[in-house]
Amino acid sequence: VIETGRLLDELHGQLSEYFGEALDGPLRVAMFPDRQHFSDALASDGHLIVKGGGYYAPENRTAYLFEQPSVYYTRQLLLHEATHQFHFLVATGNRKPKATWYVEGLADYFAMHDWDGTQLRCGIVPAVSLEDYPAAALATIEENAARPAWLRSIIDCREKASRPLSWALVHFLMHRDREAFRRLGRRLDQSGQPLEAFCEIIG
Repeated sequence: VIETGRLLDELHGQLSEYFGEALDGPLRVAMFPDRQHFSDALASDGHLIVKGGGYYAPENRTAYLFEQPSVYYTRQLLLHEATHQFHFLVATGNRKPKATWYVEGLADYFAMHDWDGTQLRCGIVPAVSLEDYPAAALATIEENAARPAWLRSIIDCREKASRPLSWALVHFLMHRDREAFRRLGRRLDQSGQPLEAFCEIIG
């Protein structure tokens, strides 16, 4: 519990720097030992049952998750859901933006991390994890290389982006021009049209 608190404090600092604003109050997180307890808690609080290992509920401003097969992936899921929580509360009026690739990609960007018990490094490709996001994203890009309009349809949300592809888009844009990506994020957070905003700000 103490280490989880330190981890969330570190994340809070990094998200405050990124969004330019701190969350007014603590992050509310409910962690459970297994899927059954997680599902029971969601149902008890009036939420739909979800297939994934975590969920941020805007209705009561709480992030829910359960322990995963590895310590690293449990931390990754915790950072992912807490990023959703912080993002929605600070930047979107607690509403989901239209661009799912942006919402999920941003959460995964901050969730992929290195943690030594004191210092948290977000936005990196981890040395070891259960899922190889870079390889999965590259495979998707290669599969669709012959479709010129494919990426445009992803950005415009006419086609669904996988989680690895969403992460790859955000990771690339964040490292290409962090300030431009932040401007894009602000437009998307205020329900801007994804493709229009992307073309105006990114090109």
